[in-house]
Amino acid sequence: MSITRAPIAILALALSLSSSDVRNDASAAPPRNRPSRTPAPPQAAPEPSFEQLEIAKRKGAAQALAGQALEAFRDRRFGYAAEMFDKAHLQFKDENLLWNAGQAWEKSGELKLAKDRYTDFLGYENVPASLRIEAGDALVRVGKKLAAREAATTPRARLDLLRQELTDAKEANNTELANKLEGAIVVEQRKVQAEEDAMPSDLAEWVLIGSGSAAAVTGLVLTLVGQGELDSVSDAQRGDAPIVTATTRREAAAAIDSGESLRLVGIITGVAGLAVATTGLILLMTGSDAPPQTDGRVEVGASLTPNGGSVNLHLRF
Repeated sequence: MSITRAPIAILALALSLSSSDVRNDASAAPPRNRPSRTPAPPQAAPEPSFEQLEIAKRKGAAQALAGQALEAFRDRRFGYAAEMFDKAHLQFKDENLLWNAGQAWEKSGELKLAKDRYTDFLGYENVPASLRIEAGDALVRVGKKLAAREAATTPRARLDLLRQELTDAKEANNTELANKLEGAIVVEQRKVQAEEDAMPSDLAEWVLIGSGSAAAVTGLVLTLVGQGELDSVSDAQRGDAPIVTATTRREAAAAIDSGESLRLVGIITGVAGLAVATTGLILLMTGSDAPPQTDGRVEVGASLTPNGGSVNLHLRF
């Protein structure tokens, strides 16, 4: 679609000159011996009014501005073209100038201004139906882009959207818009970095400490429950009744298996929790977001005995 739908009207003032008829009445013939009268010069046309002169002046100014806008549009300097079309429309109210301004503002990335120009363009009664359809499509297109921008409420979301718009601008060979978007991306990247810097730097370490501590407590509880079952069986076997029936023996064996399993799971869970919490504590103390690259290490050992278990924890730096 070309940038102009119709040429701007050029005001031409035609000053019509009316001539006076030469009288040719026989009764008014001059005397015989007297020279004939010279015809009167034609009367000058009325001077144009002040209002007409102002209209002509504004149309001429609008035509000059529109010419600059068209040249800028062809050079893909859409922002300047849009400004010139707007100035031309201020001089002379022509709907074609609004349409052109809308397209230029859209290509320059100023979507709200483009939406306003398309809307004003539809406000003219003499816009044909086919062009109203085009303007309606343009409003839908611009409206979707504006909705996407409004939905991007965080720096990270705006950064992702700007990157997508940059890709579209490059595909359309819109260098002016691409340069503008690259500048906006730099700004949003700084905002994203500022948000990340504002987050607690030791958050990961505290997560490790918290989760490890919770696992250690859970392991301790399981170990105590399992040990409690083993102690109950041991107490029953040391009771006054020296004879234990077969059923009692099976129940005792099951209780012993359950107690030992719970105790074993508890020990393993507790050891793992202690290791995780210790890792978080080391990272917190060293102030590093990654495990320290040193010779230090955490050694955890566990052993089971008939009467319980033991956990050995060694920290080496």
